[in-house]
Order: sequence, then structure tokens, then C-alpha cells
Amino acid sequence: MSEEGLGIGARLRAAREAKGWSAQEAGSRLRLMARQILAIEAEDFSRLGQPVFARGFVRNYAKLLGLDPDELLDRMTTVKTVRVQEAENLPFTPGQDFWRSPWVLGGIFAVILVVAVPLGLYWWLSSGEEAPPVPAVEKPLPPPPPPAPQVQIEEQQAPEAPAAEAEPAGAATPESAPPAAAPPPAAPAPSTAAPAPAGAPAAVAEAPSADLRLQFDEVSWVQVRDSSGRIVQSGLNPAGAAVDVAGKAPFYLVVGNAEKVRVIYKGKTIDLKPFTSVDVARLTLNP
Repeated sequence: MSEEGLGIGARLRAAREAKGWSAQEAGSRLRLMARQILAIEAEDFSRLGQPVFARGFVRNYAKLLGLDPDELLDRMTTVKTVRVQEAENLPFTPGQDFWRSPWVLGGIFAVILVVAVPLGLYWWLSSGEEAPPVPAVEKPLPPPPPPAPQVQIEEQQAPEAPAAEAEPAGAATPESAPPAAAPPPAAPAPSTAAPAPAGAPAAVAEAPSADLRLQFDEVSWVQVRDSSGRIVQSGLNPAGAAVDVAGKAPFYLVVGNAEKVRVIYKGKTIDLKPFTSVDVARLTLNP
């Protein structure tokens, strides 16, 4: 039999064997695996991936073996067309057990369920039968509240006034009784204070002045603690105000807006600049 009468795979295999190559040797030259070479020679092109890949493998394999790749590719297309036509012309002959197949029976049963269930549900809903009433669940009543204790309020009866004693006959009435003698007038108490001489001014008591005085040229906040740590002055003071602080020295002062506050201690004005940081002065005034 001539090579032209052989198939594509047979011609390629015969050319490979004529060169004395194994399938693995031919695959290494084409950078293919031996199973791909055997698939080409068996004309099992589905194992080679897409048709374009299969045609490329056949073309390279034919060039490697010295065969005409175009002739083999033309025959490859002709063989594929003939096989497709043969597959399309095969008559469909279902087996005798087609209707007994479990898949066919299952499909028929599913169709019956899909059609019968909605029809049955519609018939039941439109039959006019009312559903049996659901018995109401009686909730236990809460126990009655205990009766409120009855408080008996006893009315207090005012004691009866004793009956007026009968006056003896012939007793003198207040109008007929002789008037009592009036007591003699009391003598004026001697004055212990000596009379002030005429023309002398009356003495006025003056409160002692405080040792610490604060004067505010602008609105300022101040806090003062005495020796016991008690706050004796604290708050925001308006401009023009003056505050006298009473307490026991030493005094601990915290003065805001210190530049606009004057501290007068024992008659002496204290310079706040050495004690001021960020417009707040902190100092202690010792006795």
C-alpha cells in the first residue's frame, strides 16, 4: 500500500520509524511530550486542545519528518468534514427501554407534580370551606390585689369644760368690790454711764483694715488661700474693683491677668513680675 493511501497519522508514524526515532525522541525535537506525538499519529486531535493547536502540531511534525505539511493539513480538514457528516447522518433509534428509563419516569412524575399541586391548592381554596377556628388560649387572670388595710380614725372628743361653780349668795361682784390700792411709783434706776460733756462728738467704732488688698485695673481672676489652706477669696473681678482679704498669713495667691492687678500687703505694693509666667502670677505672702 502506497503512502498516499495511508491516513495522516499513519504517514507520520511511517516517516518517524523510517528515521529510527521513537515517539519520545520526536517529541523532544518538537518540544512536545510523547503522548502528544502518539495522539497525532492516532489522529486523536481532540487531545491536542483547540483545532488551531492541532493543526500547528501536525504542520511542525510534518516539517520535521520532511513531509508536505499543506497536503496533510488538507487531508486533515477533509477527514474532519467527512466524520461530521457521518455523525449527522446517523439515524436516531431509541432503545425499547426508553420509556422505562428512571430519568424519563422521574421527569414525567415531576411534570405531574408541577401541574397537579397548584390545581389541587386552587380547588381547595375555592371550595368555600372555612378553616376550623383556632381555639383561643385562655390566659390566667392575675390574682386580685390584697385589700387595703382599713384605718379606723377615732374622733377625739374635746374634754368638757367643768361646770362653773355657783357663786355664793351675797358675794361681792367686781363692780361692788372696793378698788385696790395702786403701788407706789418705782424710783428711776441710777445711770452708770457718765453723761457726755456738751459739745463733744460721738465716738464711731471703725473696723480694723485688712493686711491684704487687691485692686483690679482690668477684669481679672484671683484665688487666695490662707495658712490653713482654706480659700478665702476666689472668682472673677471686674475692672476698677478692690477687694480686702481677711485671714491668717501666710497667703497663697494665684492671680490671672497679673499685669493689670495690684497687690498691696501691709501697706506695700508687691511687684508681681518676678512671679508671673504666661500672664499668671503665683506667690506666697509670709507674715
